[in-house]
Amino acid sequence: MITEPDTAAIVSLTLAVLLLLLFSVMDIRAREVRNKYSVGGILLGIVAVYLTGHLRDQFILHASATIFLLIVSFLLFRTGAIGGADAKSLLMIAVVSPGMELGDWGNPVLEAIIIGGLEMLVMLLLGMLYWRASQNRVDSVETRPPPLIPFLTIGYLVVQLLAIL
Repeated sequence: MITEPDTAAIVSLTLAVLLLLLFSVMDIRAREVRNKYSVGGILLGIVAVYLTGHLRDQFILHASATIFLLIVSFLLFRTGAIGGADAKSLLMIAVVSPGMELGDWGNPVLEAIIIGGLEMLVMLLLGMLYWRASQNRVDSVETRPPPLIPFLTIGYLVVQLLAIL
C-alpha cells in the first residue's frame, strides 16, 4: 500500500541510496569496502534514524530487519557466499532503511523479512549471473568473486520502487 512519505522516510531512503552508491563504487574499484567506511555508514545511519524519529516510529521494523539480516548475512558470510563488506552493507540497510520507505505493509516483522530477503535474493542472483557470464568469456582469467554491493543497490532500488507500483 502506498503511503505519503514523511521526512524521516525520505532521509532514510536518500541516505541508504547514497551509502550504497558509495560502497558500490568502492566494491567495483577495489573489491573491498574498508571497515571504517562500513562502520561509519552504520553509525551515520543510526544517528540519522534516531534524529529523524524513524527509529522510534518504526522500532519493530528496524529491530526485525536488523535481527533477520544479521543472522542471514552472518550465515552467508560463514559459508563464503558473501564477503564481509556485503554482510556489513546488508546490516547498514537494516539500520538505515529496513522496509519499504514509500509504502507500508501493516506488519513490520513480515515486511522486514520479505524486503530484506528480496534485496538479498536480487543481490545473489545478479551476482551469480555476473559470475557465470564472466566465466563464459573466452579471455576470462577472473578469479575474484564478483562485487555484490552494486547488485544489492539494484535490489534495494527495485524493492523501493515496488511500493509505488
